[in-house]
Amino acid sequence: AGPLKETGGRRVALPQDENLRSQMVERFAEQFGVDHIFSVGPPSTWSQLYPRLRERVGVSRVLTGYLDPRTLERIEQIAATIDRRPIDIGYRAWRAAPWLGRHGTLKVQIAQAVERAARARGLRVDISTRASDAIHGDDWYRFLASCKYTIGLEGGASVHDADGSVKECSDQYVAHHAGAEFEEVEAACFPGRDGEIDYRAISPRHLEACATRTCQVLVEGDYNGVLEAGRHYVPLQADLSNLDEVLDVVQSDVQRQRIVDAAYDDVVAS
Repeated sequence: AGPLKETGGRRVALPQDENLRSQMVERFAEQFGVDHIFSVGPPSTWSQLYPRLRERVGVSRVLTGYLDPRTLERIEQIAATIDRRPIDIGYRAWRAAPWLGRHGTLKVQIAQAVERAARARGLRVDISTRASDAIHGDDWYRFLASCKYTIGLEGGASVHDADGSVKECSDQYVAHHAGAEFEEVEAACFPGRDGEIDYRAISPRHLEACATRTCQVLVEGDYNGVLEAGRHYVPLQADLSNLDEVLDVVQSDVQRQRIVDAAYDDVVAS
């Protein structure tokens, strides 16, 4: 990218996953004369992420992704080919690395807890955190359109790894201690640092679920002010204390149409 330094005009940066190596983003912005950063982090995190840039560089918040009209047309076409939703609860997530903090590990925890409890009720589930079960391209929209409900939480992290050292230590530790639990890696690589940043945001999959009219069961959060608990999704407590009540809602299935209609009208059609 070096030759771009010689070009004129204003320069903006659109980084994502800023919890990792934010110092590198700062150095890049300084070297290339970036005038403005479009961050996906909450404003409360900007002084942590970019302490050296705040005097000179403007910062605004944007979403991690948006609904493109062409994508919406494709989703509508795909959904029209599916005349029923054979899956009660569907979900895909990667096994978040320890260096993301406890917020990242929650993706796996809710997958395991919901799958176990839902199967015990006889619900039809398709939940996986295995890389081999990843769904790509338009098949992802096909999968969502085949699900009555999907689960999830805000994207992000609860550890600020400004220089990448936490990731490096964690990756090396896991490589030499296969199967190590989060607490073990935390104690070895970043003791006491979990929760040092509240870097959370709505993710594209939440918007895609609105577009496919799939009802979301989400860990209660802010979701950039886009999604409202009770109106656009069924709220699940982070400690899973209300999981039985949530599965009662799923099993009765009487609120789903109201919720998906509101989510589609407010987020997609608007």
